[in-house]
Amino acid sequence: MAAVIAILLAAGESRRMGQLKALLPWQGTSLLKHQVTSLRAGGVDRVVVVLGHRSDELKAELAGIEGVAWQLNPDYLQGKTTSIKAGLSSLGSEQLDALLILNVDQPRNADVIRSLLKEHQSQGSLITIPTHKVESVWHPIILSRSLLDELREIDEETYVYKSCGAAPSGCHPPGGNGSPGSALGLEHPRRVPACPGRSAADGNLSE
Repeated sequence: MAAVIAILLAAGESRRMGQLKALLPWQGTSLLKHQVTSLRAGGVDRVVVVLGHRSDELKAELAGIEGVAWQLNPDYLQGKTTSIKAGLSSLGSEQLDALLILNVDQPRNADVIRSLLKEHQSQGSLITIPTHKVESVWHPIILSRSLLDELREIDEETYVYKSCGAAPSGCHPPGGNGSPGSALGLEHPRRVPACPGRSAADGNLSE
């Protein structure tokens, strides 16, 4: 049976945050564990976490979590696309229905993931992204398996969206104009304590 696989990007240094974002406390656990748990609970069959900076610490966070594996990206300093490619390299020849890509610093709850996957599968879209108040959010992005070959050719110039050559299909997660959990943003550590998502919702911890 074809599977839904997620690539969770967690290789970065978190320079602007000043501390490793994957290990930030989030809803009673670490941000990394929150992400993999939400992805699995939201309907993802397998999660591949791409690691780089301080990888040994993050491997320990993932130990024993069913359906979750890690892939090391030694070239993570060369850009995010190297982590996407590293994640893709771990897929092998397994049957794949859809691929979801998400950054570790963009917390999403299981309901948002589940809604996006349902929309993607029901519409038969090439690309599905969340929207919030009619604007595209882009995180996470779900891609059809037919785009995997193009995805393997991306670089820092083209990145994901241009390389796919397909218009995205927007999806409204639960909550009318999209769930706030698909759009909240945090770009600096001073905003972390004030973010509702830190204790009850979701947010975005940009590097």
